[in-house]
Amino acid sequence: PHNQLVYPRSTLTKPLTRADQALLKILRAEADRYLLAQKKESVFVQEIKTILFQNIENNINASDIATLLHISLSSFKRKLIEENINFKETKEVIKNNLAKQLLSDSTIKISEIALKTGFKNPSSFTRFFIRYNQQKPLEYRMKKQ
Repeated sequence: PHNQLVYPRSTLTKPLTRADQALLKILRAEADRYLLAQKKESVFVQEIKTILFQNIENNINASDIATLLHISLSSFKRKLIEENINFKETKEVIKNNLAKQLLSDSTIKISEIALKTGFKNPSSFTRFFIRYNQQKPLEYRMKKQ
């Protein structure tokens, strides 16, 4: 009933005779990307993302989240490793997504968006936004309108 090809991951590690190595590399990358997309987030990761989003203005850190989850910082870090989660990267993605949403959906001043995304000043926010989006916040806003 589905238009899918299902095969075990081990299939990609077996050598193929007369296989185009470039094509094989692309197929491996696509399979890995697909598997990552299908991976469900654990409750732990969902909780972290929710807490980060709810407290992004306060610039919450790993220690704060561990406290809110009623676990030690070392246990929190160990769970992050087990889940293959980079805390800093996760936090920055949430900040960036919120910034883009605020820039797209409103006329809030960029200085206010900087504060709402946990930055103390607009210039830090602008540098962050350029690093993630290769354009200034105002340029992003103008393209979305």
